[in-house]
Amino acid sequence: MKSSLFNCRVFHKRFSPKTYGFSTRLFMWHLDLDGIEAVCRASPLVSHNRFNVYSFRDDDHLYLGKPTLRENIEAYLADKGIPEKPARITLLTNLRTFGYVFNPVSFFFCYDSGHNPLAVVVEVHNTFGELKPFLLDPSQLAGNRFQATHPKLFYISPFSGLDERLEIKVELPHNRLALHVNTWRNGEAGAEEGFIL
Repeated sequence: MKSSLFNCRVFHKRFSPKTYGFSTRLFMWHLDLDGIEAVCRASPLVSHNRFNVYSFRDDDHLYLGKPTLRENIEAYLADKGIPEKPARITLLTNLRTFGYVFNPVSFFFCYDSGHNPLAVVVEVHNTFGELKPFLLDPSQLAGNRFQATHPKLFYISPFSGLDERLEIKVELPHNRLALHVNTWRNGEAGAEEGFIL
């Protein structure tokens, strides 16, 4: 699969302490982890692990002591009980732009050799520089969409506490996809965020 760009509409709606929302347009990179060097060769504006207009840096993502990002994702999957190494991993993310990155959430789509989905790793960053991965496994796949609820684990927004849960809905990428990350507290919605690509 070739890497590509997705034209996105991103929306956010918060229900407490005061209702607030916005919607904006942007683009996101959908990269085959085994094809990043090919993307860099195809465009002088894109580089891997060095400064450029757009830069993909391994250290902006999950690190478990392995030499490559692919191996770190494989190690995370194995630790979570998925021993099969993915034949292909694609990543929906934002790249650094002139050295600066704002990347609140990235999505690793993992497939077996028959192009069947193995898992999705949702990588959430907060404004304190912390990163937490959340696994969506095959038991949480129905049709073309993964859906799961996870404990929040860390502060993401100053308006939400640690007692909330994250509801994550992720479509597998085709010509379009929809992604949602919602927060819930005591059965009530706290915030809703989504990407329509």
